[in-house]
Amino acid sequence: MVHQAFGNLTAVEVYNFKKHYSILVEALDSQFRIDNFPCAPWIKKLLNYNVPHGKQLRGLFVPMTVKCFDNQPKNELMEQAYVLGWCIEMFQAFCLVADDIMDRSETRRGQPCWYRVDDIGVLAVNDSFLIEHTLYRILAKHFGTHPRYANFLDLFLETSYKTVLGQCLDTETERNRQNPECYSMERYKKIVEFKTSYYTIYLPMAVAVILLKNNDKHDLLKKVEDVAKVLDSFPDTRNELFGLLWKWKLVNWQSRN
Repeated sequence: MVHQAFGNLTAVEVYNFKKHYSILVEALDSQFRIDNFPCAPWIKKLLNYNVPHGKQLRGLFVPMTVKCFDNQPKNELMEQAYVLGWCIEMFQAFCLVADDIMDRSETRRGQPCWYRVDDIGVLAVNDSFLIEHTLYRILAKHFGTHPRYANFLDLFLETSYKTVLGQCLDTETERNRQNPECYSMERYKKIVEFKTSYYTIYLPMAVAVILLKNNDKHDLLKKVEDVAKVLDSFPDTRNELFGLLWKWKLVNWQSRN
């Protein structure tokens, strides 16, 4: 497969990013088999079905951000950026698996939603937990001795907390849809900010800033958060628009995410 350049990433760097997914999953699978863990094939199937089939924009934003600050990054730094990028792709995957159950969605990325595969049903809730904790296992394996491991972990946990708060606000709005007070621009912006913006825009850039040895890290993180708040409505608004167009049979739903 020929890979195209993306943003400030070369075609080779895009290829290396995509290649890292298989490396990470095979390493996980090998460890499970060494430990003689019976569910190893299931976990590999779960990850391969849900993680690598999107546009991978969030994951690619990590090495892109690294190159914005370092025009000639060392191979080790880029490899670390690839790993962090795939951790973010797994973050999105576990959110989507759970979200599809709550929304009773039928398809995701051109294929049946995970909970609809082989009558998995609500057991997919545990699978979403599995994906989330797999990313933390990868994070610990590759960055456990890194001087900023605690910063990475705090960032992912804080983003997870804000994302589920956004989901809570979204579902509460749906439950109270007869109440006109639930429909305000202020409430909508809060849903978008928490449910989508933090892990879509802020997380990829922030994780790259933490990865880089930068003395102005705290100031940069504040600026990154400000940028994320400016852009926060774009991903969610785009998704809602595609939802309407799909219902009207004007677009293919696999165009999203």
